[in-house]
Amino acid sequence: MLTIICPHYHALHFDCEKLTFSRVNYLKFGMCCLQGQIQLPPLQPLTGILHNYLTGDDYPSREFCNNIWQYNAVFAMYHKWLLTICDECFDTLKSSKMQS
Repeated sequence: MLTIICPHYHALHFDCEKLTFSRVNYLKFGMCCLQGQIQLPPLQPLTGILHNYLTGDDYPSREFCNNIWQYNAVFAMYHKWLLTICDECFDTLKSSKMQS
């Protein structure tokens, strides 16, 4: 479960996400704020099904937390694919306007 809190940004983390040189009394994470180097406005509290998945202890919640990295990878790949398609569309539009 997401039970470890970043001391800088207060993001919730899994225990396995802490940096290897973290100490028990001073945990360090590199993925949320680069150890305090990035300052972001506070997030709004989670509500609804996402909150339930991230904080619940039932089977669907555990499945979600165990596989969240896979969901993230799917969205990242889809985003990359979408950007490629958009670039191709813009290139086609540019070349058609230049030929007109």
